Amino acid sequence: MSDLQTDQNPPFFNEDEPKRSKGRPPRIDREKILEAARTIDPDKVTMQAVADILEVNPTALNYHVGGREGFMRLVAMDRVRHGVHRFALDPESEAVGDWERQLRHFATTMRASISKLGALAPYLEFDASSALAYMRPLEQILSSMVNAGFSLPEAVRGLLLVVHMSAHAGKHVARVKRAEEAPCAHSKERGSFLAFVDEAPEGTIPLIRSLVHGEVEGFAPGSMSDIDTQFAYEMDVVIDGLRAQIA
Repeated sequence: MSDLQTDQNPPFFNEDEPKRSKGRPPRIDREKILEAARTIDPDKVTMQAVADILEVNPTALNYHVGGREGFMRLVAMDRVRHGVHRFALDPESEAVGDWERQLRHFATTMRASISKLGALAPYLEFDASSALAYMRPLEQILSSMVNAGFSLPEAVRGLLLVVHMSAHAGKHVARVKRAEEAPCAHSKERGSFLAFVDEAPEGTIPLIRSLVHGEVEGFAPGSMSDIDTQFAYEMDVVIDGLRAQIA
């Protein structure tokens, strides 16, 4: 029998070394998901990015957010809710019940807030639960309108018109800003539209052709300044129409 004794254990194995435990995966919930999403630029928010922060597999988020579409809608609404303090009415207009000034402030603030959502803007959807965040300024505006002579149904319909218009305008600004960050794609899209207009039979759409080619003074289609001017015009029309109801 050989005097040599073989080591039954591989040289890299140490019986005294404690075994590593994988441990439980990090526990997550909807609030933790939103907290992580708030730290990411709106244009870079993805389920993968949030999962990386939480150190979980992206599929772990599905149970809490209902898939990618639900995730994007949830994050978009959360961003708006966290900016609701911007909707507070200024003390002067609140004190005198200036409904016109209050409506303009609410509309301008909503448009600006949504326009900052970037890639999240298309996913923003308002529902009954999200409206709770705006109850105080909405109540103040409705109160001022009723005190000015509107019936409550008229005040509600007028306010809803402004909300819908402002939300749409905010999404449009977000889309335009994103397009400007990708000039090649934006230029290609505009080029296709111009080509379509120019290919129309001569004399069929002369006014539209002059507009899209920037030949009309005071109208610069697609520019941010013109988009701002358009929104101001729309608000003027709405305010004038509402004012006529109580004249």
